[in-house]
Amino acid sequence: RGALVGLAAASMWMAMRSRYFVRALVALAIVGSIVYSNIAEESLARFRNMGNDQTSLHRMERWEHGWQAMKDNPLLGVGVKNWEVYYPLHFRPKHAGPMMVHNVFIEAGIELGFLGLGAFLWLIFLVFRTTRRVISMPDQDNFMVGLSRGLEAGTVGLVVSSSFVTVFYYPYFWIQFLLASCLYSAARN
Repeated sequence: RGALVGLAAASMWMAMRSRYFVRALVALAIVGSIVYSNIAEESLARFRNMGNDQTSLHRMERWEHGWQAMKDNPLLGVGVKNWEVYYPLHFRPKHAGPMMVHNVFIEAGIELGFLGLGAFLWLIFLVFRTTRRVISMPDQDNFMVGLSRGLEAGTVGLVVSSSFVTVFYYPYFWIQFLLASCLYSAARN
């Protein structure tokens, strides 16, 4: 579900940034209809039950506990990879499931505190600022502009879909940051 929501967010981002907004919306509606018609019925049922199913209740409970842990340890958090030690000592979950918090932002805030979360959000902001700089460079070729817009859309999709999974230590965001830096360097040269 999170991946599809992220894909929808990235697609909407691209449509909103398009010079041909109406055409982009029509194309998005057509592609969205094709994707929707090919989604398995059990996946559609998961979307319909979202918020009431066991997985959703489990995630919402972990988000509440994560937010409480962030408020209890605001500056530096509980430490890198310490959530699984901290969690059973401070919380009694009602919903069975893994201890993972299922949200990259809450995960960063829990383990690194608001300082670490702020640094992480700043890095995400820098991706957008970097792509905007590349796009606004005088005499920039269409290839670099296209790469910049694609990197922006990919970052939007990643931010949205990562709001439902625990992937802070996976390379996804870190590769996005690297790609933005490399793109800017290549565009300048």
